[in-house]
Amino acid sequence: MDRNISPLDMRIINRQLSRPPRGLLGIACRCFQGRPGVIVTHPLAVSGGFFPTNWWLSCPLLRRAIGFLEGQGGVGLAARQGWDNLGSTHARYALRRQGLMSWRERWELFRSSPEMYRMLVDQGVGGTTSPGGIKCLHAHYADWLMEQQNPVGAWVQGLLMSNRHLLGKCAHSCLICHGEAVSPVDGIIISPNKVQAHEMVALDSDCLRAASLDIGTNSLRILIGQGQKGKGWHALYRGLWSIRLGEGLGTTGLISPAALARLREAGQEVAHLLDKFAVREVRAVATSAVREAGNGDECLKVLAELGINVQVISGREEGLLSFRGALRGMDGGGLAAVIDVGGGSTEVAVGLPHGQPILVSVPLGAVKAAEGERDLGLFKEPLTFLPDAGQLLATGGTATSLAAVDLGLVDYDVRRVHGHELSRKTLSGLRSFLADLPLDWRRKVPGLDPARADIIVPGARILEHVMDLLGFTRVRISESGILDALLDSVFSLA
Repeated sequence: MDRNISPLDMRIINRQLSRPPRGLLGIACRCFQGRPGVIVTHPLAVSGGFFPTNWWLSCPLLRRAIGFLEGQGGVGLAARQGWDNLGSTHARYALRRQGLMSWRERWELFRSSPEMYRMLVDQGVGGTTSPGGIKCLHAHYADWLMEQQNPVGAWVQGLLMSNRHLLGKCAHSCLICHGEAVSPVDGIIISPNKVQAHEMVALDSDCLRAASLDIGTNSLRILIGQGQKGKGWHALYRGLWSIRLGEGLGTTGLISPAALARLREAGQEVAHLLDKFAVREVRAVATSAVREAGNGDECLKVLAELGINVQVISGREEGLLSFRGALRGMDGGGLAAVIDVGGGSTEVAVGLPHGQPILVSVPLGAVKAAEGERDLGLFKEPLTFLPDAGQLLATGGTATSLAAVDLGLVDYDVRRVHGHELSRKTLSGLRSFLADLPLDWRRKVPGLDPARADIIVPGARILEHVMDLLGFTRVRISESGILDALLDSVFSLA
């Protein structure tokens, strides 16, 4: 979205709409002549209320042409097409709508009007609440122009391109923008450039593809990198599966059959990825849940059957890997403290970037805390042995999720998360906002993996508590962690 709206843009939009736009945030798409084609408005643009359509088709030519299609029964025809994926389209639209507001604005809306907040998170394209509902072809087409992911918008595009005479009849609408009448093809909006998926290139003879795996209490994570030993590597793929090995572990002392089934399913996908990327070396570790469970060896057997050999590491080894990974690529010298709030345990380390840190591993993480083990007093005595540090970094899913929520990321962006800072006050507000929301609405918060929604609040509370004990008022988020440190060791960089 282009937030730099020039005076000329504003004059054109005023003419397109025959009125000043309400709550204008930016321009999402332009026509081939560079004039606004799709504009973005704030969800609360209407005074005292909520308006569900936030991507407006402002182009007069397309508005008139699609209006003609609607007048000929286009909405009903679209509804009879038998779409099977409209639910996800509506959900993504609602998620992006939330992303137009800061979490503070959404929190205030929730506290002042829960009903309006419900509309914010539940209404899809055109304001429909039905997973298969279609209300407005204009709204669907504007949404399609944004990302080419809306099937109804793609259907409308097909109608326009197969009936170019209709665009020709409406071409005089371009005069509204002080242009000239255009050809039917030229009038189509130019959508934003899309980031192309990275294509793997042929390996050089001295190049290596390797992978690191972290089998944790809450998730299984993978990082695949390519490079040369002793020289460096770059990431090709990062992935995560919510396997919840720690579910019920505190009560039974065992990893449940359901959790083992989730591990097997994720392991099968991992094995496929390793084959697809032609990975030659794998370093896999298991942490808190596997080392504490009475049947942890069953996890190792499940993955061994898939050709994945896993090493169970201690809390100290886990903390060292988190420390090494978190400081990777971060600037600043002097003593640094690193915290990794895991699912079953929390590791805190203090040391110099290239030295041997002092490590503390506390057997309390986000999953355990969510299941009732909430004795934060476990941290007080161990942390008193840590020296004072000049900066605090946080790595792991709790920290990166909180950063993504603070940034309002509908699509996770490693570059924005890495290095993002949270003040103690912001962290407290984020935790309170998420705690206030019912779990169903928390799962729909931009930046938060729905599978982490039930453990993010206790995880944030642990991070807050450690910040207070160490005397920090700010924490810096590191996207690097255990996986990066493991790959460094594979490529002989650690």
